Amino acid sequence: MSKVLHMRIGDAFVFFDDKQNASCVLQAFNDKNIIVFNIADVTENVSVLPSIHLFVGLLKRSSFEQVIYYAAQLGARSIQPILTERVHKHWWSDREVQRLRSVMVGAREQSKSFCEPELKKPCALQDLLFSISRYDLVFETHEPRSLVDRLNGFGTKKSSEIGLFFGPEGGFADNEITFLKKQNMCCCKLTSTILRTQEAVLVGAGFVLSVLS
Repeated sequence: MSKVLHMRIGDAFVFFDDKQNASCVLQAFNDKNIIVFNIADVTENVSVLPSIHLFVGLLKRSSFEQVIYYAAQLGARSIQPILTERVHKHWWSDREVQRLRSVMVGAREQSKSFCEPELKKPCALQDLLFSISRYDLVFETHEPRSLVDRLNGFGTKKSSEIGLFFGPEGGFADNEITFLKKQNMCCCKLTSTILRTQEAVLVGAGFVLSVLS
């Protein structure tokens, strides 16, 4: 414990699973990998509000791993990989899902956002049923209206369900943007510069949560 986790007697730590978390205090440990600790408190995991649902173009493995980390760190409720015209390779598998879940565990531990986001199977953009809420935002670099303008349009009401759509490397194709707008999506520009998708997820979702939470 002292060498790997740099913990000492009396240090506090947290155990957690998908439903609850326990605050503990280390009492003793020995060289036989046996530890003794007190459970100070047990609480139910609390979801972050508003509920953020991420729809992200399937990226390369390493890039999508970053998206997963940021999503769990920010307390997103769900992550839906989407297949678009500019998705290069469909690498999804059960083995990869397990690896991504382990990434989320590390993010949840770091951020103390203990609820695990629902990781859904990749789905074609046109097959999605857009019924989350009337507050669904699509981030498009060339859109004239900014995210601030769109959020100001929400008024004082805090939506409990918000869907955020991010394209893959290269962004959404023109026909995909047209399709999204026909679903009454609000398209907006996140920044005046071009961000990679994983960075856009962090900035966009973080800003929405900061303003509406």
